Amino acid sequence: MVPAVILSAGLAALSWIAVRKLLLKDSRQKRARRIRRPAPLLSSEPDEISLIVYNILADHYCTPKRYPYVRPEWLHWPHRWEALQEQIRSFGSDLICLQEVEPSRWNQMLASPALTDYAGFLQLGLVWHESRTRALLAAFTFWDGLGQQQLLYVANMHLEGSPYRPNDRISQTRSALQRLEAHQRQYGIAPEDAAVVVCGDFNSGRHETVCHFLHRGRLEGGTTEPHMPKVEVTKASISHPYALHEAYSSGGHELPFTRKVPPLASTLDFIWASCQLEVAALYWPVECRHEGLIEHQALPNQHYPSDHLPIGAVLRLKHFYVPPYGDAHPPLPPPSGAQPDATQEYSSGPECDASELGLRLGLGLAGHGAAESNLVAPGQSNQNRPGPARLN
Repeated sequence: MVPAVILSAGLAALSWIAVRKLLLKDSRQKRARRIRRPAPLLSSEPDEISLIVYNILADHYCTPKRYPYVRPEWLHWPHRWEALQEQIRSFGSDLICLQEVEPSRWNQMLASPALTDYAGFLQLGLVWHESRTRALLAAFTFWDGLGQQQLLYVANMHLEGSPYRPNDRISQTRSALQRLEAHQRQYGIAPEDAAVVVCGDFNSGRHETVCHFLHRGRLEGGTTEPHMPKVEVTKASISHPYALHEAYSSGGHELPFTRKVPPLASTLDFIWASCQLEVAALYWPVECRHEGLIEHQALPNQHYPSDHLPIGAVLRLKHFYVPPYGDAHPPLPPPSGAQPDATQEYSSGPECDASELGLRLGLGLAGHGAAESNLVAPGQSNQNRPGPARLN
C-alpha cells in the first residue's frame, strides 16, 4: 500500500511541475516586449499599429501657484517646447494621441521639425472623424498582412478632471462609445468585430468606475466610486458592446505611475484595445538614466515637460481562421506604395464643423478651452512602409 501512495504522490508532483512549466511558458509567450525611451516605438509588420498617448500639460496651467515645487524656468513654454520636441521626435509611432493641446500652440506644433515626417495621408487613411464632449473620435484604413483593407477606430479622450464628478467621466465615456457603435452599425460593421482603441487621460484610476466600465462592458445603476459612496456615477444600468483589454496589463507589464505631483503618484492614462488587437510591444517612458530622478522628483521637471508621462503600445491585428471556400485564395497584396481608400464619405456628425473637416482635413479640436484631445496620425514610420500622415 505504501509504494502505491508514494507513486501516486510522485505522479501528482510531476504533473504539477509539468503544468506549472506550461503555464510559465504560456505567460512568457504572452508578455509583450518593452520599448524604453529614447528608442522609437515602431511597428514592424503590416498587421501592426503603434500609438503614443500623451497629456502634454496646457501652457496656461504652468504657473508657480499651481506647481510651487517646480523651478519657474522649467515651466516656461520655450523650455517645455524644446523638451516636448525632443520627446515627439523620438516617438516614431503611427499615431500620436495628445491631450491638453492649446489651440494657440497647435500650428506651432505642426510646423515643428519634430513632426516633419507627419505629412499627407498614405499608409493610414482618414475616413471619418467627429468631436464629442471631451473626446475626439476617428477611423483609419490600412492594409493588413493579407493585403486586405482594414478599419481602425480610435477614441482619444480627456475626461473630466474634478475628483468630485465621476458621473461626468462615465457620461463622457459612454457618449464616445455610443457614437462609435452608432457609426459602425450605420455602415454595416458589427461593433463586436471592430478593431477599436480607447485611450487618453481618464483622470481616473484603474480601480475606479471608468476602467470597470471599459473592462466589464457594463455598470449597474446606482454604482458609486469607493471614495465617493454617496455619488451615483449612473442611475440606470449602462453597457457597451466592445470586449476591451488594457494594453499594459494584458502585455504583462504595469507602469508604476503616469502622473506624479506631490504627494501622489497615480496611473490616470490608459490604452484599451478590442480583442481583435493583441499587444506586441509597450512603451516605457522613462530613460534608464532618469529612473533615480523620477523616483525622487515630481513632474514636470528639467527633463520631462509635463505632469504626465507618455504611454504607448504596438498593437497587432489578429487573424482568425476562416474555412476555405472552393478554390478561393486570399487576395494579392496591394502594389508597393498603394494607398488605402481614404475618401471622406462619412458624415462628420452634428458636433463637427463641416468647413473645418473639408478645408483643414480634420484639424478641429475636441473639448473646451485647453483640455483638448488631439490626434497626430502618421502612416507607418518604419522603412518597410510608405510615408506618413497626420490628423488632429
